[in-house]
Amino acid sequence: MSSEPRPLSDGLHAVVRSLEAGQTGMIRGVFGAWAEIVGPMIAEHTKPVKIDQRTLFVEVDQPAWATQVRFLEADLLTALRANGCGELTSINVRVAGSQRGHPGGRSRR
Repeated sequence: MSSEPRPLSDGLHAVVRSLEAGQTGMIRGVFGAWAEIVGPMIAEHTKPVKIDQRTLFVEVDQPAWATQVRFLEADLLTALRANGCGELTSINVRVAGSQRGHPGGRSRR
């Protein structure tokens, strides 16, 4: 191993290459085109924060938006699938600043 500094981009490229092609497209679709997929009003109050297995974790700015996202879960998943995110099966919603593991954070299907 060389002790010379290397560009961060070299490591990032290796990580991206290690992901499955479909997974890379899904990540790019969710995080790169969130506003286009869900629409400007929802995007203004929500933010995708991570994907764990087949669950998308979304943070919202107000409890009312958590309720709205849960209500729209099926429609949002349909829109995400239409934009190359077909592996997602559920959405987990959390209000920004709320405690982790807060009851009701997981959407019910």
